[in-house]
Amino acid sequence: MVGWRPAAKTGAIAMVGVVLAVLATGVSQDLVTRRQKACDGTLPMPVSGFWYGWSGAGLAVAALVVAVVQLWCYKRSGLSLAAVVFTVLASGFAVFVLYTLFQDAAPVRSVCFG
Repeated sequence: MVGWRPAAKTGAIAMVGVVLAVLATGVSQDLVTRRQKACDGTLPMPVSGFWYGWSGAGLAVAALVVAVVQLWCYKRSGLSLAAVVFTVLASGFAVFVLYTLFQDAAPVRSVCFG
């Protein structure tokens, strides 16, 4: 049976990934706001958005791999199964944020009308 400390460490790594993904979402939203205020759809995505996005997705997926290894080693412990479920959700969120980050990074031709 896996103890609570390895499961807590895995969850903490996944939470750091989620926090970095939320920071990437903030950078992306700021870019959209700046594009609308400046009426310039060609403003580039700041590099920090990609750093936050890739780091968040990487940490969340790494936590998922660790959780799956713990599940395999400890043969269906309740805590390791919960860690896998949590890290799957965290990884899905972080990868979705990374996808939307790349969608927002693409230049937009028409931002202002009139």
